[in-house]
Amino acid sequence: MAWMRAVCGRLGSGYRYSINIVYNNFPWPQSTKSQSRTIEQCAQAVLDARSMFPDRSLADLYDPLKMPGDLQMAHRKLDRAILKGYRFHGDDISESDIVAELMRRYIVLTATCYETTLGTAKNKPQRVSSPRSADSAKRREEDASLTGC
Repeated sequence: MAWMRAVCGRLGSGYRYSINIVYNNFPWPQSTKSQSRTIEQCAQAVLDARSMFPDRSLADLYDPLKMPGDLQMAHRKLDRAILKGYRFHGDDISESDIVAELMRRYIVLTATCYETTLGTAKNKPQRVSSPRSADSAKRREEDASLTGC
């Protein structure tokens, strides 16, 4: 939801979800097979929890005051599995921290895809390391693992 709230448009007071802007541009994590399996199982648990209420609409199921406990728990487990895939730790991570990391990953992915498509420019400016980022080497290593156009 953090990514959707940050990048999608609005139509009136609601969100305008677009596959081309929200979903196709989402920087999915490079997860292990075990993490992927866990995420798939958690996503299926959400679907299973929703299927227990065939007579209720999605609007009813996701009403914050009426959301069934099983569905809430399934979503919490899915959220934790996804955050682990991104290597976020703890339950106290803020939505702005999540969006900042997703945007950083998106920039890495799009820059890599752009360079792959156009080739490396001869006069391309060199990246300058910031003295403020103590973990820049770690970030570069993680960025290298993201590059899959």
